[in-house]
Formats: sequence, structure tokens, C-alpha cells
Amino acid sequence: MSWIVLGVAAQVLATGAVFIDKGVISRHQPHPLTLLSMVGLSNLALALILVVLDGWPRLQIGVTLAALGSGVLLVCYLIPYFVALQQSDASAVGTLFQLSPLWTLLLAALLLAEHPSALQYVGFAVVLVGALSIELASGAQRPHGRTIALMAGASLLAALGAVLAKHAYNGAGFWDVTLLVSVGAVAGSSVAVLVSPRRSEVVRQLRSLPAGVFAAMALAETLNLGFEVLYLTAISRGPVGLVSVTEGAQPAILVIGGALLSVALPKLFSERTDRRALSKRMVGAVVVVAGLGMLR
Repeated sequence: MSWIVLGVAAQVLATGAVFIDKGVISRHQPHPLTLLSMVGLSNLALALILVVLDGWPRLQIGVTLAALGSGVLLVCYLIPYFVALQQSDASAVGTLFQLSPLWTLLLAALLLAEHPSALQYVGFAVVLVGALSIELASGAQRPHGRTIALMAGASLLAALGAVLAKHAYNGAGFWDVTLLVSVGAVAGSSVAVLVSPRRSEVVRQLRSLPAGVFAAMALAETLNLGFEVLYLTAISRGPVGLVSVTEGAQPAILVIGGALLSVALPKLFSERTDRRALSKRMVGAVVVVAGLGMLR
């Protein structure tokens, strides 16, 4: 399976997780570290499965540190991301996250000497233009400056995590590196909760959440875990700077999915929609698909 298909499939799962997280956040206002704890638990489950199946990997120290660091960063970016979700529409947050491909392309060129072809650069630009045009036509609430700052930081941390993961995959096998990325994610989430002065609130929330809410959060993290595995697989097979731009598929899924869910589940989702705007977004979605086709 090509890295483009894997990257887009990863975004489908990530979009599902965004909608569930947004629904939980809008109704129950869980602390961001409560959500982060669920991420850590899902990565702990993956790490334990991989250790049981294949044992603990013995890799070069540079590869080990890169993989662990990637896991830490791919968890840390979720803190400002979850805070931003509490403040803005899911479609606005997803679009602001399009800063991540730009960061990744720059870092991959500087640190990994990745240099896409001219056509791939054009495809990269077309995907981003399509993704941004979807947001401009969406009618979603414009984010505040604080939300923009949060997502700028989140996207940079995610880009650093992706580039470190690619460096690790260049030096070792997929499942060995993925195990260490998961361990890094567990470590990052654990440290974030332990050093927080509000850790007692996080523990209390985890204990007191209604069963249905806990199940929804568990489903979101299952989708996030699937996204993580597919996205890391795409990174291991393709240039990370170009893999990152498959995130451009997410605004199309977010906006169109948000419109459908606002009709089906108005109490949980409140994304704005009208027929004219939806037509414009569909044009943007077609542009995104055309851009993705240029990345091969």
C-alpha cells in the first residue's frame, strides 16, 4: 500500500477522533490532561502488545533517543491541541493544524535533506490551498489569537515528532521503532500528569466520568491509535515532508463530516453549514484530491 493511501487513511481515523473529542469536550469539559491520560493508556497497551510479540528491541542509541523523543513530542502537541478544541470549532482547529506540513517540509529539508521534485512541491501547495479554501468557505467561527498561537505551537511539536520518527525509521525496523515511539508517548503523558499541580483533578475526573463518556473517550483513543500506526507506517515508507501534507485531507473530512453530524446529532455538534457553502467546500475537496495525486 502506498504511503499516500496510508496517510489519507490515517487522517480519516484522526478526523473521527476529533469529532468524538469535540463532542466530549463541549458537553463535559474534561481537563486536557485527562484526555492526555487516555492517550498514554492507549500507547501503553500498544507497547505491551509489541513487547509480548517481539520482545524489547536493541537499537543504536541515536535511533533509540530519536524514537523516544518522537513519542514524547507526538503526545506533548496534544496539550495545546486539546485546549484549542475547547475554544474553537473542530473545523477551525483542523485547518490551523495545516501549519504542521509547512513546519515538517522545512525541518525535513534542513535535518533529513529531503528534496521533493518540482511537481511534488506543486502538489504540496495545491493540497494546502484546497484545505484552506475549504475553511474559508466553511463559515466556521474565526479563532481567537490565543487559539492560533496554541495551534502554531501544537503543529510545530507535531512536525518535530514526525521528523524524529522518520530519522529513527531510517535506522531500524518499523515495529522496533514504533514500540519505542509508544514508550515515549507513555513517558510524555505520565510526566505531564505527574508534574501538573492539577493531577488530583485529573485522577478524580478519570474516576468519576460516566461510563458512556469513558467509552466515547476510549473509542476516540482507539481511533487515534489507529491513526498513529497508519501515519507512522506512511512516514516509514515515504518522505516525511510529503507524508505530512496528507493532513490536508482532514479539513475536507472535518467540514463535510461536521455538516452531516450537525444535522444528525445537533446536541453534540454545532458546525455551521448551508448548501452554497457546502458546494464551495466540495470544490476545495476536489482540489485537495488533485494535489494529493501530484505527490506520487
